[in-house]
Amino acid sequence: MLFLFVAFVLALSGTVCVYLTNRNQRILGRPLARHYGVTGYIQLGVSFLCFLSALSVASAVFTWLTTLMITLVAVPFISLIKTGNPT
Repeated sequence: MLFLFVAFVLALSGTVCVYLTNRNQRILGRPLARHYGVTGYIQLGVSFLCFLSALSVASAVFTWLTTLMITLVAVPFISLIKTGNPT
């Protein structure tokens, strides 16, 4: 159970790192440096390995892809929470 929680947190933080390095992100004033994107991809890989250690291969792939789909859709909406956002 702990590996699943760690895998989800790593996937979420990896997605946030990858999103914040994109030039079209609207959370920060400027995008983060490129090495944060590499760090995000490494976190996504480690989260996949955590899912593999806790689940069977098919379940791990499905769960990892579902987690990525949810976080990649949800993270850009963080910019709507910021106060004073013109959108």
